[in-house]
Amino acid sequence: MDLRTGCVRFDAGQVRHPGRQGCNAQWGKMRTNDRFRIILFNNSSRELTGGYVNATPEQIRYYSDQLANFQPGGGTNLYAGLSDGLNSIDADRTSAIVLVTDGVVNVGETAQNAFIKLLGKKDVRLFTFIMATAPTARCSRR
Repeated sequence: MDLRTGCVRFDAGQVRHPGRQGCNAQWGKMRTNDRFRIILFNNSSRELTGGYVNATPEQIRYYSDQLANFQPGGGTNLYAGLSDGLNSIDADRTSAIVLVTDGVVNVGETAQNAFIKLLGKKDVRLFTFIMATAPTARCSRR
């Protein structure tokens, strides 16, 4: 999840993060024997979950609360986020990466060929959710 993505300020002064809201909605559809990892990236990348965790209601609630503590900011090192997301993919399980980003790659590797080469190393489904950049730009100036 791109930490720059999805910052939308409403008139009441509240900040919402549609990326987090989308993750919460998808987690509700997971079975308890499903697993997930959360990779956060902005100027760099780091794993929030410390490896795969089972999608139990308790784990989902815990990591949803953890995500609520992060504020959008920094750049977008998409390559680092994808690279970390591809680490530890199990060859014997069907895996997918859900990428939530504003799509503005401005830190680290930016060449399209590098991304194609990186993604070609693993057999994984990639689902991308691109959030509008205009709300992000307005929030980042505040």
